[in-house]
Amino acid sequence: EYYYDREANTIISSLLFSKLSTLFRKIHKTPKEQISLYIDEVSLWNPQVIADLMQYSGLYNLAITTLSSRPKQIDPSLKYEILRSGTIVAFRSVKGDIEDVVHVIDTDIKTISELKKFHMVLRTLENGTITKVKKINTTQKENRNNNVILEKFKDDSQIKYGKPVTLIEADIAKKMR
Repeated sequence: EYYYDREANTIISSLLFSKLSTLFRKIHKTPKEQISLYIDEVSLWNPQVIADLMQYSGLYNLAITTLSSRPKQIDPSLKYEILRSGTIVAFRSVKGDIEDVVHVIDTDIKTISELKKFHMVLRTLENGTITKVKKINTTQKENRNNNVILEKFKDDSQIKYGKPVTLIEADIAKKMR
């Protein structure tokens, strides 16, 4: 486990949101530009900050992607909205970590808990529409359908976050070891 000071984190995330909202007001002068905001480990953030970001996302033309390896730890006031509207990537997990996820991605606990190593289910938002859950095998090159879906996901990530595909692939490979 790691050391976590909730009070310090609340102060830091509140200050960060204050700076971000000031920046968003300045950028809002050019509403054609969409801002992609990636929030890793959303459960560690101040819930009010995340709620405010989601509330103002339309006003400031934000595309918000949230990530949490432990959905159970997300504040209850935010959990449904984050799980409903965000990109969900689920690898094989224990029942306790996926109970909340299965309710919003229209699959069952058994499907996720019995995934083989390096397999995942993926559900995203595409043009404001929630996609159907896709099962992806990240290891089999001959599985054309899964590779096309995975390549599209990596390409979309490159567009959103400005990282080269090779860097994303290297990060994925490193995490799967």
